[in-house]
Amino acid sequence: WAKLGLAKTLYMQKNFGEAEEQLEELLSENSQFLDAYDWLAKTREAAGRLQEAKETLQEAVKVSPHTMRRLRKLGEVAAEVGDMETATKNFSEVVRKGKFSDFRDPEDHVALLRAQLGMGDVTAANSTLRDLDRSMDGLPKTALCKALSTAMVATKTGNSEAANAALNDALKFNDPRLGASMHLKKELARICIENNQDDKAAGVIMEI
Repeated sequence: WAKLGLAKTLYMQKNFGEAEEQLEELLSENSQFLDAYDWLAKTREAAGRLQEAKETLQEAVKVSPHTMRRLRKLGEVAAEVGDMETATKNFSEVVRKGKFSDFRDPEDHVALLRAQLGMGDVTAANSTLRDLDRSMDGLPKTALCKALSTAMVATKTGNSEAANAALNDALKFNDPRLGASMHLKKELARICIENNQDDKAAGVIMEI
């Protein structure tokens, strides 16, 4: 634990090389030390080495395959490096587990849908959209996530009229009090740009 504390301190000082050395040493001593995997992935991500961060998280998930937080992070990093197959696999698991959790979050459906569209699977994305509407009903962020997801599918299929209508709804529901993540806001801005709503994208980016 002292070595982990030292690695965290080095990370916070942006001394990523030495932090990585400490964490690798910890894992060589104990390959089951999950916190060390998490911090090693975080360190590599901060250093801009996303592919290595993804591989580190994959090793951690092999050791502990049921932690939603770690599965979600692996999905996020995989999507960032364009590995939509891994992102889809992990977000599918997060969505499945989340339905029975007090910590369920409709943003997970949006992330899964994005990965599915990244693989060109519009049928699966539509199924995820229906499940979002059905299983996340009543949660504060559901209306925003549903509108954004609808816009994402419509954009992918070239239905600009439906995409812009859904985008207008998403922007209306984008209340700062909801606590939407930066990932969700970035996706909202991206879809605005893809539908030539640059002024509205700029507003979302200013929020970020």
